[in-house]
Amino acid sequence: MTTNKQFENFTIHGLDPRGINILTGGTGYGARGVVLYPGSTFEVTEAVYAAQTDRLGNNFLDLTTEEQVARWGAARWGRGAEIPASVAEGIKARRIAQLETERDDITWSGGLRGDGTKLARLTAVRAELEELGVTE
Repeated sequence: MTTNKQFENFTIHGLDPRGINILTGGTGYGARGVVLYPGSTFEVTEAVYAAQTDRLGNNFLDLTTEEQVARWGAARWGRGAEIPASVAEGIKARRIAQLETERDDITWSGGLRGDGTKLARLTAVRAELEELGVTE
């Protein structure tokens, strides 16, 4: 707990594709929070830190990467705003897969003629894929 020292805010970044829940206030059904996904960051304030602390004074935000792996089989979050290259590559690969699926769905659904909305979206998807280094 932070009773004997001055608390300093810190930033964490998501690593787990399933997301990790961070409580930001309230309790029970009135609890509020955010889900931290890979590539997203979150600033932990003293109030947020306190919300993660259980009745015994344990707080999962105190776990090191090694302790997370021992407890859950994988690291679910990391300290700092810098996202590891391996996580960034995974995010990019998932985004490419999403865009390719959307492109194929639009292309194979037919009816592009006269449908400016579908055509505009297909153009945007192709442009984003090109920015990510994917060519058709």
